[in-house]
Amino acid sequence: MTKSNCRNCIIYKFPFDYIRPFAPHIDTLSNFAWKSIVIQDALKRHGSVIYGDASIRYKTNKFKSLLLDNLLRGVSIRESRIIYLPCQTSVSTFSWFNESYSTVSNVYMSDADFVMVTDNFLSRLIMKAWVTCALNSECIAPQTRITKCDDSFVAQQNIHRHDQSALTLILTYFFYQSNRNITRQERRFSKETNSTLNMTINENYPAPYDMQVSYRKEIATTDREDVETSYFTKKRKKRRSK
Repeated sequence: MTKSNCRNCIIYKFPFDYIRPFAPHIDTLSNFAWKSIVIQDALKRHGSVIYGDASIRYKTNKFKSLLLDNLLRGVSIRESRIIYLPCQTSVSTFSWFNESYSTVSNVYMSDADFVMVTDNFLSRLIMKAWVTCALNSECIAPQTRITKCDDSFVAQQNIHRHDQSALTLILTYFFYQSNRNITRQERRFSKETNSTLNMTINENYPAPYDMQVSYRKEIATTDREDVETSYFTKKRKKRRSK
């Protein structure tokens, strides 16, 4: 269907036969172990990759600003701002990375349905760790789904998000969560009143690598609910000149 609807599309066959002998879990598509490998392969071929799941709906084909922004960042991804990382990441994955879930208890999960990667030193480190995890079942698809969540409002716990869990955990080594808003009390001298006052200071520390601002809603949205009769946009018929 893709080939018939997109004449300029190039379709590559995924190397299941090559990977299966040392990573048999690659056959289980719901593990999403294939995703990082697909992105890494395209990255080596083209230098920059804009990856979107089938649920992604693009609003524009103008990606210049995102491409320029990504030259420094290396990886652009959206934070969910709904679920914290430990709430839907197996404790076994944390153990594989030799990391504790308690150190990232306030880090939001990242959505891996729309990811942009540009080849640079930083993205190579991130992709190497992501692909390595994908090839190890104990990391990407551990047997246990036990999670440790401090948020009592999260209904869906003991769920492991495979590729998202691994990528988000990797990104915490290189990226800050988002802007750090710090409120503190301070005594300052006021020239107007000629006295010392207790003041509330709101300080905003922008993170140099902020996952949240690297995603722009005007570029793409996620739509998993609506059932579409035709996924591909129908081309308009050209009018014949008289």
